[in-house]
Amino acid sequence: MRILLVEDNEAIVAVVTDFLANQYYILDVAHDGEAGWDLVEAFTYDLVLLDVTLPKLDGMTLCRRIRSHGYQMPVVLLTTPQTSTDKVIRPDVGADDYVVKPFDLKELGARIRALLHRGNSAAPVLKWAKLPLDPSTCEVTYNDRQLHLSPKETQEKQTQIVTAGLPDELTSWLPERLGVVSIQSIHSSEETLLCLEQSNWSLLILDRSLIGADVAAVLDQSYLKFKQGKQSVLYCLEKNLSSNLPNKIIGQILFYPLDWENLAAVIAETLQLSLPPPSLTPNPTANSSSLNPTYVKRSLAPERQSKPARETEISPQTSQIAHLQTAVGKIWEKYKDKFISRVALLERTSKALLAGTLNDEMRQQAVRESHKLAGSLGIYGFEEASHLAQQIEQLLQPQVHLGQAEAQHLSQFVVLLQQQLQQTPTTEASDELKVESQPQILAKNSPRLLIVEDDTEQAQLLVLEAASWGMQADWACNLSAARISLTSKPPDLVLLDLSFPDTDETGLTLLKQLSQQNPQLPVIVLTRCDTFIDRVEVARLGGCGFLQKPIAPSKVMEIVSQMLHREDTANLKVMVVDDDREMLLSLETLLQPWRLRLTTLNNPLQLWDALEATAPDLVILDVDMPDASGIELCKVIRNDPKWNSLPVLFISASTDPATVQRAFDAGGDDYINKPIKGPELVKRIFNRLERIRLLRSFAETDLLTGLANRHSSTQDLERFLYMAKRYCSPFCFGFLDLDYFKQINDRYGHAAGDRVLRRLGKLLLQSFRSADVVARWGGEEFAIGMYGVTKQVGAKRLYEILQTLRQQEFVEPDGSKFHITFSAGVVQYPEDGTDLQTLYQVADRVLYQAKSSGRDRVFCA
Repeated sequence: MRILLVEDNEAIVAVVTDFLANQYYILDVAHDGEAGWDLVEAFTYDLVLLDVTLPKLDGMTLCRRIRSHGYQMPVVLLTTPQTSTDKVIRPDVGADDYVVKPFDLKELGARIRALLHRGNSAAPVLKWAKLPLDPSTCEVTYNDRQLHLSPKETQEKQTQIVTAGLPDELTSWLPERLGVVSIQSIHSSEETLLCLEQSNWSLLILDRSLIGADVAAVLDQSYLKFKQGKQSVLYCLEKNLSSNLPNKIIGQILFYPLDWENLAAVIAETLQLSLPPPSLTPNPTANSSSLNPTYVKRSLAPERQSKPARETEISPQTSQIAHLQTAVGKIWEKYKDKFISRVALLERTSKALLAGTLNDEMRQQAVRESHKLAGSLGIYGFEEASHLAQQIEQLLQPQVHLGQAEAQHLSQFVVLLQQQLQQTPTTEASDELKVESQPQILAKNSPRLLIVEDDTEQAQLLVLEAASWGMQADWACNLSAARISLTSKPPDLVLLDLSFPDTDETGLTLLKQLSQQNPQLPVIVLTRCDTFIDRVEVARLGGCGFLQKPIAPSKVMEIVSQMLHREDTANLKVMVVDDDREMLLSLETLLQPWRLRLTTLNNPLQLWDALEATAPDLVILDVDMPDASGIELCKVIRNDPKWNSLPVLFISASTDPATVQRAFDAGGDDYINKPIKGPELVKRIFNRLERIRLLRSFAETDLLTGLANRHSSTQDLERFLYMAKRYCSPFCFGFLDLDYFKQINDRYGHAAGDRVLRRLGKLLLQSFRSADVVARWGGEEFAIGMYGVTKQVGAKRLYEILQTLRQQEFVEPDGSKFHITFSAGVVQYPEDGTDLQTLYQVADRVLYQAKSSGRDRVFCA
């Protein structure tokens, strides 16, 4: 079905386009009435959506013209509350229906379906030889006989997935990603037991939180059934070990945090489904069955070694930067004349001021145009021109007295501005961008940004940059459009300008409204305002960032990415221990909007097993409980080296100083009195989580590369080894070392060496699964651990990374360029060693065999 949308509000266009595309309609868009009429005459439409208030030709006039020329397709008018209903539904207008803005998309969809059904609109039948397809009925015939395409439907009915204990957003995403499967979601051990007794499912994806002793026993009893392949189980576990797993496991194991694409690939392989291509490049999976032996021989074929990969391939990062440069250049060429016309207006304003004929209307228009120039010219490399436009805007403010001296200054500023724009824009990426600012694609569903910005050019650049970072971006050109977008497509973060020249409202108005949401939506202010009062007001209203224009889009997205990581609470785990079930239920309700992974216990004696099973980031303890008090539980936690740094919050109705003192003496981090105030509890939880996350980052992370350090990665590698021994699974360990790294430091300086290490760190993080261990062990040495992966597959993956690194070009400030490679040794448990120390020693020997053979290669033991 083909629909025409005639609407000049770009925010509404974006929302409706996305909604109707998901309903499988073909949509054409016109932004004014005359363009809409041209499309009506040129194409056949099944339905037309018309905004009432349109430039050039209003919606009701266009509707009358459509009817007067004999077109009978249904027409829906999109009206505002101010538009009289009587005018819209008058017979001479000819509309079939109307919808009042802001409208509900589901209601709009229902109106469209009803009109299409009533109008009996039929899409043209598609025909190939004797095989026609009727899109309106989804029927296919051959030689006039209907074909019953049942295999896919049968597969959909039989290929049922059950998710037990997984987040709802992941369960909602999987059917869309896999395409043909039906999914049932359960959230309790009782439902899991019932599911295991049934045979109407093919795959059970089981979260560790639901594997109690009873579930583990039933899984053991089902061992033979699973071994025969009638049904499969996929376990989603924490990296720390757990005591309640079944003794015999048939199925695959994935570790948190889950890589959604990797999970989809495992499901597709298990059920033998055809997985559609993802919207973003997925992480490599460990399930590849084909392996080019050239990647893993002790010596690579000479012809493969000498082939200059850079001549035949372009690295993803280099391609991305080139695409960005080209796109920025195209946007400049598209809008260059508009910039020149704005400067021409400033020139006329200057001449009018010198002649004494400047009026208020021209002055206000000049302020608006200089405001837009100041905010966008810096994006194209015209930084000096941006500063000149800012000075012009300040000079023309209403409170500034314009005398002869100010007229001379304005004239000089305009001349300098014109000279700046005659130069070639700097669209080439800076060295900093080439070497350090490669965007890291965020995992899971792409984050959604809302960019509230009246400057079209700057907004387009930000949308483009967001896409290169793997984010979806919606643009609203004013505050009204922003409110519509906030309702129809709730974002994960808002980028908000403060100044909108065509309205009395400022961005602070919207920021105040957003600050009243619960939970509060993160907002980063992007503005040219830079007074201390502005900063205080933004902070007071809950803004989480303040960026001053002009600023490079890559820098904006870098800060957005950091903020999204900080705001992402989906993987934060909180355990609550309280004997009061009603209190547990109220806490679940209170914390649910923050997407915390919550574990509740009403029996304090189950604490230890729950700690091992869930590895929480924070524990909340009631003070007064039977069998064991919260203070005693806190002492147990503090006495164990593994858990003694775990944050502990006490909640209690007791307010006497002695109890509070005992709680802190036992090692408590905070004490909250009942009845609990929701906002206070949430703030205290997140303050504590943010602090512990920061401390862990310093303790467990290599600050230069962002990878795990040797100490923290060794613990994870030991856990993988334990799992490999227990479940007879392969474990691959890789050890790599940069080639000629000392020469890089000696020739180009340690700053260049740091850039190389940062680049390699980002490349490794992007290339491996989230469950894999990727660490910097010191200097230019890196360690990789891959559970469930053979050394052949691990070597192939490292070789692919080496190929990508070869193509990376590092550019120094003086224009000199260089490339870098690494050598690697890859080993496997248990063939090459049964403990981490032995595996490391063998991998190190193999690594130096690769070095001795000429470097720039990956060897297997």
